[in-house]
Amino acid sequence: MSDAGRAPRISIVVTTVHRVALLERALRGFARQDVDFEAIVVHNGNVGIKALLDSWQHKLPLRVIEISGRTTVAKRNAGWRAARGERIAFTDDDCEPRAGRLQTAIGAIAPRGQTPARRERRGGVGMAA
Repeated sequence: MSDAGRAPRISIVVTTVHRVALLERALRGFARQDVDFEAIVVHNGNVGIKALLDSWQHKLPLRVIEISGRTTVAKRNAGWRAARGERIAFTDDDCEPRAGRLQTAIGAIAPRGQTPARRERRGGVGMAA
């Protein structure tokens, strides 16, 4: 978790609709990370999702945005606009990142406002692997 006033190293935006069990798996994966991050969950107001997020508020650096009836794109846009992290990553509610995954993502994502260095890579950095 970041110190007061200091931006986290990475913000993770996850959108969800009615998928309580899958989102809980994602939150468990976030809890295994060992870097300074914030998780931003954007959801549609589902009662089960609200209850789950309430139960995780004290376990994670978690921010919650509720947007009813919007597309996934609109939810992701709301998430990255609210992000405070030096870097921003997106994941799905059905991904459970293994320990160390955010550290890998930090190494692969350029900080906000910087153009990534050109380098050859095979494949991308996904949150689920």
